[in-house]
Amino acid sequence: MASKAESNAGDLSQRRAVTRSHARRCESSNEAVFGERTARRGGLGDGRDAGETKGNGEARGKGDKEETQEYYPDKFHGSFSSQAVGEVVCTFGKKKREIVEEIGLGGLLHLKTNMTHSRALVFWLLRRLDPQKMRILLGGGNEMALTEKSVERVLGIRSSGVELVQAKRAIPDSLKLTLHQTFGTRSPKVLPKGDELRRVLLKEYGEEMSKKDEDKFVVALSAFCCAYMLGPEERSAMVPKNIWEFISVAGNVRNCNWARYVLSIIRKNAQEVKNNMMHGDPFSVRLGGCWLYLEVIKL
Repeated sequence: MASKAESNAGDLSQRRAVTRSHARRCESSNEAVFGERTARRGGLGDGRDAGETKGNGEARGKGDKEETQEYYPDKFHGSFSSQAVGEVVCTFGKKKREIVEEIGLGGLLHLKTNMTHSRALVFWLLRRLDPQKMRILLGGGNEMALTEKSVERVLGIRSSGVELVQAKRAIPDSLKLTLHQTFGTRSPKVLPKGDELRRVLLKEYGEEMSKKDEDKFVVALSAFCCAYMLGPEERSAMVPKNIWEFISVAGNVRNCNWARYVLSIIRKNAQEVKNNMMHGDPFSVRLGGCWLYLEVIKL
C-alpha cells in the first residue's frame, strides 16, 4: 500500500503536468489569435521578432538544471485583464480613437476580447527572468531580452517620451480632492476605481469634446489601462497609488513612455515572484505585470 507521502507526491506531480499542459494549450491559442498581425502601427503582432535571443553553454547548463526542478504553485493570483480594456476601447468612436492614438496607446485599439491567458506560463516566464539584465532564460540555452522596442512592437504602445514617475510619497490631500471632484468618488479619501473610470470612458460626448472633457478622458484612460493591463500588481484591479500624481496631469499622459512603465512593473514583479518562492508561501503566488506582452513575446 502506498504511503501518504507517496500519494501526495503523486498528486503534486499530476497537478504540475496538468498546469504545464494548460500553459501549452493557451500558448497555442494565443498564437492563433495573434496570427493576423495588424498593419497599423505594427501593434499586437506575433512577437517573434520582438525579443533578442541568444544561447550559450553556461545558460544551457542552468536551464537544464532548472527544468528538472520545475514547480508550479497550487494557486496563482492576479488582476490582469486585456478583456476589460478591449471591451471598453471597442466602443470608441472616431474622436476617442484619435485620442488613444495621440497618447501613444494606439495598439490597444486592436485588442481581441476573446483571448485566454495562462497564469502558469506567466509564472514560468517571471520565474526565469533576471530582473537586473531583463533577460528570460528559456529552454535549450536561449535567452530573450525584454526591451522597450519589443514592448512597442508587441503591444503597439509608445516607447519614447517622458518616464512615468512612480511617486514614493503619499498622495497629497489636494490631489485626492481634485480626483474626487473630477470623477465623483464617494469622498475625497476614496480614489477613483474601475467603475468611475469606465463611466467616463463610455460616456457619449458627441462629435466634439471640450478641452476639459478631453483631459478628463485622457486621465481616465491611462488610469484604467494601468489598472487592468499595463501595470496591474494586486489581486484585485486598482490603479497603482504611486502613479496618480503623474497621470492626473493630462500633459504627462500625452507624452508618456508606456513601454518603459510596462517593463518596470514586470521587473518588480519578477523579483517578487522569486522572493515569494524562496521566503513566502510557495503554494500561492501573485502574478503582476502585463501578461499579454510576456505571453506573446514567448511565442
